[in-house]
Amino acid sequence: MTIKMVLFDCDSVIVDSERTTNLSLLENLARQGLALSLEELLSLFVGRAMKTAGDEARRGGAELPDSWPEDFYPELYDRLGKEVKVIHGVPEVLNALDQAGFPYAVCSNGRIRKMKAMLTRI
Repeated sequence: MTIKMVLFDCDSVIVDSERTTNLSLLENLARQGLALSLEELLSLFVGRAMKTAGDEARRGGAELPDSWPEDFYPELYDRLGKEVKVIHGVPEVLNALDQAGFPYAVCSNGRIRKMKAMLTRI
């Protein structure tokens, strides 16, 4: 088998976005009337789509408008663009791929604006 290209997922592979995302969500929901510990937030929302997280937050007492997911994204992307960090060892792996002549790309099912914010930062 010949390697033609190496593909990397972005979140938690190239960039450490989880901490910033979770803290942003925690703070946003607290402003909306749902105060949670980080542990509670993680158990309720990790791995869920933002719309599903919003539905769960409403059941927990948050007063979220129907537009909440779309309202939250700009706040999140701004913070990611200021705080996100590259995963330890990634620059060395990318340098090794460059030296070996292997092309690579970063992939994600995240929104373009999110990817631009994070990848511009790192």
